[in-house]
Parts: sequence; structure tokens; C-alpha cells
Amino acid sequence: MDFYFDILLKIYKTHGELIFENPSIIKEELADYSNVERAKIYALASAIEEKIPLTLRDSGSLSEEDLNLIGKGFAEGTGIKEELAVWAVFTLDKLIRTIEEEPSLRRLKRKARKIEGSHVEIKEGLAKATVIKGGVANTFNYDGSLSFADFLETHLEEADELAVEISGDVEIERPITVQNKKMVLSGIEKATLYSEILPAFELIKSEFIVENLTLKHAKEPERTVGLIYATDSSVELNKVELYGSGLKVQSSKVFISKSKLIACKYIGIHAENSEIRVQNSDLQENGIDIFSPQMRFKGSKVLLKNCKVDKGNGAGIWADASELSLEKVVISGNYYYGVFVDGGSFLQMNNSRLIENGNSEDNYPQLKLVSSKASLKNCRILNGINNSGISIEDKSSIECEDLKVTGHYYNGIEVKDDSEILIRNGEIARNGNEDEDSPQLVFVSSKGYLKNVKVHGGIYNSGFLLDEGSKVEIVSSHIYRHFFNGITLRSGSEAVIADCEIRQNGNEHFHAPQLWSSSATLKVENSSIFDGIKNDGVYARSSNLTFENVAVHNHFRRALFVEANSNVTIKNSRIYSNNKGMDGEGQIEVKSSLLKLQDSEVDSSYNAAGIYATDISMVEISKSRISNNYSQGIWFSSNTTFNVSDCHISGNLGKDGMFPQVLITSSRGRFERTTITNGSRVSGMVVERSFIQMVECNITKNENFGLYVLSNSIADLTACEISGNGQENKDFAQIKVENSKLMLKSSKVISGVSNTGVSIMESSYAEMENTIVSQNPRHGIEVYYNSELRLMGGEVSNNGSENENFAQIWVGSSYAIIRDSIIHDGKGNMGIGVLKSYVELENCKIFGHRDEGISLAWYSGIKIKECQIYSNAMASNVAQLSVTSSNCVVRGTEIYESVAGDGVKADDGAIVELDNTKINKNKAYGLIVKNNSEIKMSGCEVTENNEIHKHGSQIYLDNSKGVIKNSRISKGVSGGGIKLSHTHLVEIYHSVISEHKGAGIEVVDNISRLKIVGVTTFKNEKGGLVYRNPYKVSTIDSNFEDGAFRKS
Repeated sequence: MDFYFDILLKIYKTHGELIFENPSIIKEELADYSNVERAKIYALASAIEEKIPLTLRDSGSLSEEDLNLIGKGFAEGTGIKEELAVWAVFTLDKLIRTIEEEPSLRRLKRKARKIEGSHVEIKEGLAKATVIKGGVANTFNYDGSLSFADFLETHLEEADELAVEISGDVEIERPITVQNKKMVLSGIEKATLYSEILPAFELIKSEFIVENLTLKHAKEPERTVGLIYATDSSVELNKVELYGSGLKVQSSKVFISKSKLIACKYIGIHAENSEIRVQNSDLQENGIDIFSPQMRFKGSKVLLKNCKVDKGNGAGIWADASELSLEKVVISGNYYYGVFVDGGSFLQMNNSRLIENGNSEDNYPQLKLVSSKASLKNCRILNGINNSGISIEDKSSIECEDLKVTGHYYNGIEVKDDSEILIRNGEIARNGNEDEDSPQLVFVSSKGYLKNVKVHGGIYNSGFLLDEGSKVEIVSSHIYRHFFNGITLRSGSEAVIADCEIRQNGNEHFHAPQLWSSSATLKVENSSIFDGIKNDGVYARSSNLTFENVAVHNHFRRALFVEANSNVTIKNSRIYSNNKGMDGEGQIEVKSSLLKLQDSEVDSSYNAAGIYATDISMVEISKSRISNNYSQGIWFSSNTTFNVSDCHISGNLGKDGMFPQVLITSSRGRFERTTITNGSRVSGMVVERSFIQMVECNITKNENFGLYVLSNSIADLTACEISGNGQENKDFAQIKVENSKLMLKSSKVISGVSNTGVSIMESSYAEMENTIVSQNPRHGIEVYYNSELRLMGGEVSNNGSENENFAQIWVGSSYAIIRDSIIHDGKGNMGIGVLKSYVELENCKIFGHRDEGISLAWYSGIKIKECQIYSNAMASNVAQLSVTSSNCVVRGTEIYESVAGDGVKADDGAIVELDNTKINKNKAYGLIVKNNSEIKMSGCEVTENNEIHKHGSQIYLDNSKGVIKNSRISKGVSGGGIKLSHTHLVEIYHSVISEHKGAGIEVVDNISRLKIVGVTTFKNEKGGLVYRNPYKVSTIDSNFEDGAFRKS
């Protein structure tokens, strides 16, 4: 390469800069050498034709990698072999660097320009030069005898300082080099300096001052060095206008004041490693493409104050590895970026505006940061052309205060690639377009903090988009009126929203909730989300959401819809007045997710439930109020598990009675210390195909069922109160169990309204322990249709109604075990009614009923053990124990003190077995057996019965049969002991019958049959045995007090 370099250096010394403008010079000169390669000649000439030297000269110092890239691009554009193209680039670069470093070669460059230059006629008196040398000043007038360039160079070489005053128009024919000197150019009146070459002034380690002067580049520039090109110098422009080409400096200081740079091709101001201060100045229509902005800074420190940078053909400002400060600057109408900050730069922008930058071809943001930092105060970024407002990328950061970004076709602000933004007090508005969803703020793998910001009026877009692990905190802000979501979170992003108002986002055509989260984390505090447009308030899938002290209301669909393994925690919040349309099953709808609701209110939905959880969800609700929702208060469905504690559920309408306040289907869970109340025309809770536990809960004042358990469900209640449920003239049981299982412990079922307390039906099972069932106007407990009741340690009282036929416990076609319980004080009804059923009764007390204490009918069976049945049968035609067409076994029981009726009545084929039983002090018969019934007594005591029937016996058998063994019948109040009428066979064994007003045993007809064995009678006033037909009576080993039979 040295061989060709030496030849090129000789050619340059002969022809100067012309070799870079006319490729034929290289071809002709190199052709004279015999040992050159024609391919290399062609490569060098082609490089010059492609203006490679201009690129190398304007780019400053380049690395080998940069040169290789230029060479490869040159090869691709011309078809020259890559190794030849790279060689040509390296050779020309070496030549250009040598020219720049050698003063003698630079002078050759000027002389070459002089030879080829053209001149205009210059009149004497247009310029005056003051030469200062050694402190002595001399003044020279320009007389036009030589070119203006020669005039300047002549005096410049002589001077330490040169001051030139220009009036009128002059032309500079070739570059003027100022080295290690001070030069002042000043215009008088309207002075213009023309130049057809670039640079007009080349400054090296000099001080250059221009005042009141216009500098114009007179033809289309071919280079990007500028009219003024300074290295290691100081440049000051005051009231200067630069046209056609601008200012390029390296390692220099520049001060520009009250000046204009207009229509500078390629460059307005280009500074590298310099300090720039521009104030009260305008830059207009500078640049030519995206790579030639109006101002380009690299490695520089820049201050712009009270300036305008507008209508550039490229970007407005491009800063690379620089410190850029803008104070009261307006940057507008530039074709590409307004400000582009790159390479570790820092931008300080105060009280400034970016307006209408960009173009219709592509998205060039008005402000773009790449790998840089920025601080903006009181700035406005407005009305971009087909672009975004701010783009921050590649680990950039920006801090903004009082920022307004409005009117952009794409995003208002885009933050990506591990970048960060902080905004205090701002407005992001009216960004976006109708062709695609371009959110007003986009975060991709980045962070943000916004406080006191309004984000509103997006055009067919969302307010925020957080993607790819972004983290954003939004505080004391307003997000409203977006066509899609207010905030969208995706792909591992996180958002914290505090003290904010989110409203009026969404549309009626798409699913566009105000907050949308997918595989993300969202925390909302002390905020309001309301007035969504035809959509949900919040939607989430596979996300973690936390709401604390939040109000969500007035949405056409749901307040909150979460699915796909999301986790939602809601604390101290209110969800209300949502579901104005028919979409959605609840204000809060949870699918296959986890919901935790604490210290909150969910109320007043328009068309749905308060809370709906389904598809294997998990729900925890505590210390919350769910009320006045149009449908259910809570609906758990499809394998949901739940825990509800310390809650108040009230006034939910169940879609005008179609659904209960709480509906549980195919789910399982627990309620603790919760009240379900005031359901108007609805049930308190319905449980279907589910398992529930309830502890210390109240279900009260619901106008249908209190609790309805059906379809193979299990309900386990402990220490609960079910009260005041039902409605007038309709029998909605307080608890209804259908084809299911109920366990009721230490609970109360009381004060129903026109209904039954507990209804157990359709093959159900109920286990009740230490439970009170009281003051229900119909049955206290009813058991129907192959169901089973186990009542242990219970109290059933004051159920039924006056003049109605109800039982405190009614068992129909079912099975019941009742132990250690008290059944008492039924209102106008019976204690236990049994129909086509079997009942076991043990250690119970049954008293205080108008009708029967126990009534069996229609092929039923009962086993009564160690019970007390008393103070029942308030009418004379009823009995405390009434058995009709049924079987009854009584052991170790007391039946006593009926109010007006019998002790025991067996009728219509009944079979009653009494063992070790006492029947005492009943107002009517102690025992009456009729109509083909049968009585078996063993070890019993029947005393002091039948006060109301004159001459009435204690035991009366009519058309029936019986066996009495080892018993005592004594002290009849008004009549005899045993009376038989039309009996089949009555057998009395080893018994004592005594102390009656009438006969001990009396047979009142001729056909009854009586067998007496080992019987003793005494103190019976009308004899021990009285009968009519001796052929029907047999006595064996018996002893009657009168010593003989007496015929009646």
C-alpha cells in the first residue's frame, strides 16, 4: 500500500483537491506508471467517484472496523471485489489523514482552490482589515486589486489578531485556514459573505468571532464539513446568519447568540468533543436526510436556550455521548426525530417543546433516547407526524416533571430494553390511531414511576401496556377514556397503582376491560375503577392481583374477572353497581383461580351475583359484606373450595327469587361466624352436589328457604342459628335437605315464618346434636321419603300453629332415631308424628302438646325407651301416645298427666308393646285399645288415670286383644281398672289390680274372651272381676277381693 500511497501523495501535490473531485486525474496519472495494477487504479477511481473521500474526511477519526465496514458497503454498491474495495478505502484514508496533519499540504489545498476558483468583482471599500501584531494595530482597506481570499490570507499571515469589517456582498474563493490566531469578522449594515467551497474558514487552535454577518454557501454542497470548520478552537457567532452550510467543530468551544442557520445541507451544527452554547437563535430547514440532522453532537457538552429548531430535512438534534441542555427551546417540523440522544448521553430539557416532528413514512419519535439519560421539566411534546412522542430504549432513563405528551399517531411514550422513566405531574393524551392498538404508554422489559399524571383520550388504544417483565408504579394519577384497556399487563410484568382514578375505558365491540393482566402482577391501592364502557373493570389470567382500599363500580360487565390460575387478594375495598348488562355471572368472577377477599363490600350489582367462583377455584372471604346484589350474593361452582368467615351476606335478590343469596354447586368449603340475612323472596343458601361446613353462622330473615341442601350434598353445621326464614302462606322450610346429608350440632332453627324448621326429604340423612328447633309455624322437623333422622340431645319446641295439624317432628316413609332430647310445647299440634316410618326414641321428654305427644299411623313402627311423655293431649279425643295401624314398643317410659286425653291409644290394627312403663294420671284412659289392635304389657304400672270419663276404666280394650303381665293397675280415679268390650282374647298374668271406684276387671259383653292367671285384685269398689258370660272367662291361681265372681 505504501507504493500507491506515495504515488497518490505526488499526484495530490500537483493537483491538490481536484483529485477528489475528478476521478480521471487518478486514472491518467497512475496509467503513466508501468508497475501498477489496473484493478487497483479502477478501485481508487471508483472510490473517488462514489465520494468515499468525502465520507472519510467528514467522519473524523475512524477505527479499522469502521473502515472495513465502509469498504464492504463500497464493494456491495459497485460490484468491486471486497478486498480491493477495502484496500482502496484504507489507502485513501491514509492520504486524507496525512493531508489534514501537514500544514504544507493544507496550503497546497488552498492554492489548488485558487487556481480553479472563479471570482466576482469586488469593489474597493467593501472590507477593512485591522491587523494586530505585537500589540500594534494597523488598518488596511480592501482595494479590489486581488481576490478577497488573498486579501484575508495576506493580512492573516502577518497578524496575531485580525479584525475584518465587511459591508455589502463579498465572495471567498477558497478555504481560509486560521491557525493559532484570533480572527474577528463583523458586518456593517447588510453584509453577506459568499462561498462556493467548503469550508470557507478552517480554524485550528484559533479564536474566531463573527458578528452581524450573513455567510452563504453559493452552490449545492458536496461535503458535510460546514462553512466554518474548527478544531481545538473557540468560535463565537453573534447575530449571524448561515445559509447553505453550517458549522462543524472538533474539540472546540462555540457560542452562538441571536443567529440563524438556515437551509444548511448536510449539516446545521456538527460538534465533536466540544462545548456548545446557543441562545436566542434559530435553526431552520437544515439537513438532508436522517443522518444529517440540524444539529449533531458527539462527545460534547451543549446548551441551547431560547432557540427554535424547526423544519429540518433530517432530525432536529442528534446527540451521541454528549451532555445536552435545552432551555426554552422549540423543536418543530423536523422530518425525522425531534431530538435523538444516543451513546451514553445526558439530556436536560426545561420549559421546551417538541412539536410536529416526524413524517408519514415511518415511526420516528419526537424524542428518542438510546443508552442515555434525560431530565425534562415543564416540557411539551405535541402533535407528532405519524410517530410516537418519546421512545426510550437500551438501558436509558428519563426523569420528567410537568410533562405533556399529546397528539401522536403511535405511542405517546415507549420505554423498552431495560430502560426507566419517572414522571411527576404530567398529561399523556390523545395519542394513538384508528388502524391499530398503539397504547399511549408502552413498557417492554423496563421500569416506570408516574405520579400526578393524567393519561386519557387515547385514540383506539389502551392507556398503558406493560410487557416482558416491566415494572411500573402509578401514583395519584387519572387514566380514562381509552377505546381499549386503561392498563394492559403481560408476560411477567408488574404494576403498582396507588391513589389513582381509572374510568371510562373500553368499548362495546371488543373485550376491553379497564385493567387487563396476563401472566403478570398487579397491585392497586387507595384507588377507584369505575364507569367502564360496556366491559369489565379488571380482567386477569395467570396473574397475581392485590387490591387494597379500592372501589370498583359502574361497569357494564363484571368488576373483576380472573381465570387460569390467577391469585387475587382484595382488602378494605368496595365492589358495587356493576353488571349493568347481561354478561358475566358476578361482580367478581373467578375461574380456576385463587380469591382472597377481606374487610370488603360487594354490593348492588345490576344483573349478576356479587361473587362467582368456578372451575376448581379457591376462595377465602373474611370480614366482608356482600349485599343487595341482583342475583346471588355468592355462587361457588364446579369444584371450587372456599372458606368464608366473619361475613355479612344480606339483601341479595337472586334475580327476583330465582336464586338464593348463596349458591353452592359441585363445590366444598366452610363458613364461619357469618350471617346470611334479609333475602327478599329468596333462600339464604342452596347447596347442590357439594360439601359445606358452617360454624357459628346465622341464616336469618330470608323469604324462601334458610338453607336448602340437595343432590347428594353434605351440610355440616355447628353452633349455627337458622331463624326468621320463610314467607307468609308458603312453606319454605328454614332448612330443607333433599337427597343429601345434614349434620347439625349445637345449633338453633327457630322462629320460622309460616314454615317448617327442618325438612329432610328424598332419601336424605340428617344428624342433629344438641340443637334447638323452635317456634316454626309448621313442623319443627319433617322427615320424608326414605330419609333418616338422628336427633341427639336436641330441643324441639313451640313449633306449629293454632288450629293447624302439624307435628314438632314429623316422620313420613322414613327412619328416625331420637335420643336425649326434649320435644315440648307444640302450638296446637302433636309432638312426634310418624307415618309409614320407623322411629327409635330414647331418653326423651315429650310434653306440652295440644294433640298427641307421639302419633303413629299407617304401618309405622316405633321403639320408645326410657322416655317421659306428659302434659300432652289437651283434648279428650286424643292420646299422649297414639298408635294407628302401626307397631309400638315402649320400655322404661313414663306416660303421665295428659291434659285432657288418653295416655296411650292403639287403634285400627295397632300393636303396642309396653315394658316396665308407667302410665299415670292421664285425664282420660291410661290405655285404650280399639279396632283389632293388640296390646302387650309387661312390668308396667297404670295408676290414677281417667278423671274425665264417668265410671271410666284405666285400660279399655274394644274389639282388640291383649296380654298383660306382671303389671300393676291401681287407683283409678272415676271407674275400674280394665274394661273389655268385644275383645278377641285378653290375657292377664301375675298382675295386681286394685283401688278402683269400679271393678278391677270388667267384661261388658257376652263375647269377649278373658284369661286370668295369678292375678290379685283388692279394694276395687265394684269387685275384682265382673263379667256376663262365664264361658268366655277363665281364671287360674287368681285372688279376687270378694272371694267369688260377680255377675254384672
